[in-house]
This record gives sequence, C-alpha cells and structure tokens, in this order.
Amino acid sequence: MFVFSFFEKGILVLIYICTECWYKYNKLSKIKNDPKVNEGGRLRSEISDEDYNPLPSLTWKDINERVIGGALLVVAENLVFDIRKWIHTHPGGVKILQRVVGTDISDVFFNDKDLEIKTDEFKDQESIHTSDLYEESGDQNGNLVRKLSIKRKQTIADAVDRINVNLVKDLRIVMHRHSKFATAKLASMVIGKLEKTEFGEFKKDSTCEDIISSSAMLSREPESFKRYVLVNKDDVTGIQAEYPVKKFMFQVIDLNYSIPEIKPGDYIEIMCHIKGQVVIRSYNLFKAKSPKCFSVIIKIYKEGLMSTYLDKLLDGFEIKVRGPFGIDRRMNDLFSRQSISLLNSNSLLNYNPLLNNDGCWDTLFMLCGGTGISPMLQLIDYHFEHKDKDFKLYLLFANNKLHDIIHKRYLDKLELTSNGKLKVTYILKYAPKKWDGLTGFIDENIIFDWISKNYTPKEYTNITDQTLTTESPRESIEIKRASLDEVSTTQANDNTVHDNSRIGYMDALANDQSGFMLMSCGPSDMLNAVKEILENIKFPDDKSFTIR
Repeated sequence: MFVFSFFEKGILVLIYICTECWYKYNKLSKIKNDPKVNEGGRLRSEISDEDYNPLPSLTWKDINERVIGGALLVVAENLVFDIRKWIHTHPGGVKILQRVVGTDISDVFFNDKDLEIKTDEFKDQESIHTSDLYEESGDQNGNLVRKLSIKRKQTIADAVDRINVNLVKDLRIVMHRHSKFATAKLASMVIGKLEKTEFGEFKKDSTCEDIISSSAMLSREPESFKRYVLVNKDDVTGIQAEYPVKKFMFQVIDLNYSIPEIKPGDYIEIMCHIKGQVVIRSYNLFKAKSPKCFSVIIKIYKEGLMSTYLDKLLDGFEIKVRGPFGIDRRMNDLFSRQSISLLNSNSLLNYNPLLNNDGCWDTLFMLCGGTGISPMLQLIDYHFEHKDKDFKLYLLFANNKLHDIIHKRYLDKLELTSNGKLKVTYILKYAPKKWDGLTGFIDENIIFDWISKNYTPKEYTNITDQTLTTESPRESIEIKRASLDEVSTTQANDNTVHDNSRIGYMDALANDQSGFMLMSCGPSDMLNAVKEILENIKFPDDKSFTIR
C-alpha cells in the first residue's frame, strides 16, 4: 500500500490538471482547424460532403409551418434536424425534447456557456403590472369597501409540485453538454440547411421586385422561436372576477439575446405543446426592468388551452416565444385603409399606426374593454417615457363589474401623479349602488360627451358647458357635455341623443391639423358597436384606429 506525502499529492494533482488542460487544448485545436467545423460548426464535421451538399435550404417560416403541422424539427449551427426517431428513446424523456422543438438548440446542446435563472428576484419587483393587493367591492348597502385579496387555496398536489420544483430546480431548463456520440447521433438526423431571409438578409439572386414584395420586408423581426422560462406570475384583477386576469413574466434563455425596444402595438407569439397539439397564441408584451425579460397580461378561460396551461405552469418551466412583431403584421387591412405604397419600403418598415410622426400624439383618446387595455397600457407607457412631450391622454375603460377592471389601482395612481396628462374614465355594466363612474353600455352620447368635453378643435371655439340627463330602462345617467350655444336634442327609443352641435364639432375636428387620434381595442362585438357609433356621429375616419 502506497502512502503519499502532502507534497507528492500536490504533484499528482498538478500533473492531472496539466494533462486535462493539454487534452482540452488539443481537442479544441483540432476542432478549430477542421475545415468542416469552420464552415458549419461541430455538427457539420460529423456530416459527409455527400450527405451535406444536396441538403435543401429551409427558412424559419418553413420550419415553423412544419412544426405547427406536427413535425419535430430543431436547428443547431444553421442546420435543421428531424428528431422524431430520437424523441422516444432520449434518456431525458419526451417532454424535455418537446420543449426545444422548433427552436435553435446550438448553445444548449453543447452547453458552452453557463446559464443562471433566478426567479425569486422578480417576486417583489415594482412595475406597472404589480398585483392589486386590495380589491374594491360593494357591501350590502352599496358602499365601496376594500379588502385584502387572497389567492386561491393551495392543494396538497400544488405543495408537492412546489417541493419538487425546488429540489430539481437545475433540471427544469434543457441544457446539457452532449457527448461525441450524441453529436454524431443528431448529425445523422439532418434534413436541411437554414436559410437566412430575415430583415436585411436576402438571397443573392433576389430581384428588386422580390425584395419590395417580400413578406420579410414587412416584418422587422425574426421568425424563429426562442426558449423562455416563467419567472413570475401575479393576479391583476379582483378575486371575484369571473375570468381572472394574470400577469406573466418570462426570461429568455439565450444569453446573447436581449429583447429589442418595445413600441405600442408590439406583440409576441407563444407556442406550447398542449394535449397532443401545437398551440400558438398572440399577446401584447410589456418591457421589464431586465432586458432579458418581458411580461404579458392574459385572461384565464376555463376551457382555454393556452391560458389554463400557462396558469398551471410553475416558475422556472419553459415556453417558446417569437417576436416581438409590429402591429402592422397582424392588421390585415392596414394598407387598404391607410393607402400606403409598397414602393416606399423605408417608411413602411418604420410605420406604426399607433404613433404620431414625432412619436407621441398631442391628444390621444383610448377606448377599450377587458384585456383590450393591453395596447393602451403600451401607449400610456410610451408617452410617459417621453416626458418632454406636451400631451393629453384620455382613457375610457369598459368592464362588466368593478372587480373585472385590470390594474385599477395602478391606473388611478398614474392618473393622480400625471399632472393632468392622463384622465381615466370607467364605465361598468353592473356597478355598485354608490358608483360615481359611468354605468350601462357605451353609446353615442357617452362617446361624444367624452371626446367633446375633453378636447376642443382649433376652429371650434363657441363652446359652453351644459348638463344633459338621459333616462333609460338601464340607468339614469347624468352626463356633462360641451355643446354649441344653440342645442337641439331629441330622445329616440334607443336612447340616442341627436343634436345639431355634433355636425359642427365633427367638421371642426376633421379640419384640425394637430396630433389627435382615437384608438379602440376590445371584444369584437364592442368594436363593431363602436365602429357603428363613430359612423353615426360622423367621426373623421382618419382620426380613429381600431386594434383587433
């Protein structure tokens, strides 16, 4: 039996370290000098020229379409692989590979960099989407009372899941340095080469006409899905809401990627494998303090595939996201209504219908219902980031009940501290007895009153304040409104107030050259009703925009 002295043990450790360093250096040198590796990466070195040269070129659009159709494709080092044969025999299981389907796995496959996801640091982060700790509701006497919001009770299964999450925290993110055998195995599944056709990158043989008409030119953003992890989840409606709304915050796994600047109307697409099918949903996103994170507001429906899936998702688990995309990408009728020429590609690429030419509107009216508040919050954020601008924001927010209002406490606080730049008006279908806001349905009277009493067109100066009371089967509503000196009104059976003042006001508004806009977003039925109302009151078409 050999007994080594402390000095001899030190020599052995030093020899081991030197040998290990020499081995890794030698291995890296061989990889670096391998022409195939230099051409296409480590996976390319495992693919013969006979197999590589005839491979077809695929774009991210091609890959996404196949994945949505059920294909199990991944991208690594600009090569496309079909892992269908591997997914059921993979040592980590089927679910681990499902998380990476449709994404670029170059970094996570070779695990060249260390990744650290800290979910706890987002728990107490103050932002515009902080949970409402208190809920306002009506008592038996109709008085508004405030009570602490209590989250739903946690079941034993939830507790077990939380324990398991903490015990296997490092295993939730699919990131592992694979062996040479695994590299060769993946290389044997290659089916194509990745073709870069995103903004700024086109095929060499593309003509000018191809570039102008290319859908890639209409989108500034990449089409590839990236992997994100859930880092925080909060309630943003009251505990009695029939359909609760929650704010989800996600962090990107790709260390080299930071979320680009978010503008009003920007949205992302989330892809998940749910109940044997690929599900994709779009959501407006909000920036977080970290450039690696974003948040979304989602209404939870009992039968909703994506919303219920995300609601049950535990912190630290993965989803796949692509974007952000500009609003023009999903506004199918944008070009026909705005008469924009495709030949002016530069202005098209920079075009955002939610922003004025100088970035902010002088006067912006925002009419929304339910989760239609999301793009309005984006607009509010964007304007308040440009504090040097002189602007006025008016928000009319429609909901069924008081506890359905999303981020009410935040909106109230922002209005209070805005120095008059933001004014929020709520309208409830079912309101408490002592509710001091609007009640009932949005109609012509409410919209005209809301706009006219808050904004006076430059050529329309003969204004006086009047109080108009309308009676309806639903509610008696007192509305202060601005009108001409001579006002003639009649009450129709549908509770619509007709007056001659609207004609003069709308004519003046149509000729007003200041930065004025009315944005609408919400459920389809609401938007259709608003569209009809605006037509009836002769609201200028070029001063309104509907976000669908």
